[in-house]
Amino acid sequence: MSRVVEQMDKLIAECEELRDVALRQANDAITVLNELGYRYRLVQDQSNDAETNSNLSRKPRADQDCPVCGYQTDPPHDRRSHRSQTIKAPFTEAELVAKGLKRLSPKTE
Repeated sequence: MSRVVEQMDKLIAECEELRDVALRQANDAITVLNELGYRYRLVQDQSNDAETNSNLSRKPRADQDCPVCGYQTDPPHDRRSHRSQTIKAPFTEAELVAKGLKRLSPKTE
């Protein structure tokens, strides 16, 4: 058992050494870029939790009208759904059916 622990400790130390080498190389590269007139800095991402990363989702919001169509659909869609259209316009009923979307009645305020 102690042999396994020794191997794990050795691998952990090796990983730390490789991380330090990579960090040193990244800082050297940034120094060169800064000397060339670019302004870069190396920062560590602090958002490792799933809740923060969930904000990076590209799903359309269900509570907002599509800015092109002016209405909501089920399932929701947004402006990105119109990228195949050369002239951006609201989907016709046939296009909605083809895309598997169902038009929801406009929100009343």
